[in-house]
Amino acid sequence: MSKVGILRDGVLSGENPSVEDYYTNRPDFTRLSTSTFSVTDNAENQAAFKAGTAIAYRTTAGSGAFLYGIIKSYSSGTVTIMGVSLPDPLGELQTVPNNKVITAIIQIAGELTVADDQIKVIMKTGFYWEQGEAYLVALRGWVETAAAGADLNIMLARNTVSTDILNSVLNLAQATTVVDSGITINSSNYRVSFNEKFFLNVDQIGSSTPGSDLTVNVIGVMP
Repeated sequence: MSKVGILRDGVLSGENPSVEDYYTNRPDFTRLSTSTFSVTDNAENQAAFKAGTAIAYRTTAGSGAFLYGIIKSYSSGTVTIMGVSLPDPLGELQTVPNNKVITAIIQIAGELTVADDQIKVIMKTGFYWEQGEAYLVALRGWVETAAAGADLNIMLARNTVSTDILNSVLNLAQATTVVDSGITINSSNYRVSFNEKFFLNVDQIGSSTPGSDLTVNVIGVMP
């Protein structure tokens, strides 16, 4: 059976739109929490909701702005997401083609310091978004050397140093352990445009060892 894709404005063009080009409506789901929903556990849903698949969702089906996220895990029909928290009620859910998901990587070599715009402080340069418009749905960060005496806390902002993408800091407490932003994405600030500057702000470092060699993956979904 063929599936019908849905354009962002809800209008289809052509008799047989490709699922690869359009968002796909997923009508059968149950919201469980701010970060999880359930679907029937079958082969189709295992493929549709695999980790790394982006999703769009909103409170009322057919009305209102979409929010965006990305699937973190699928387990026996339970789907866990990263991104903007799932609204209550959850009225509409769509999966997003893989070609709509993009990633930017920020790497800072050496020891970190407590400072705003850490990229400029240490690397003497800036980091700009070189893609088209996107919604930043997840950060995944880690350090090669952990901070000692206190945890390493970072924040990513866009456009201005205080336009925080997250509602709370990303805590990188252990070396080489990947930490993700979960559902702490700030829905007021996560939309980014071409040539916007990113500010990587370090709010706290260790008292004896500051932590060093930081990598942050920034995952976006293009509307």
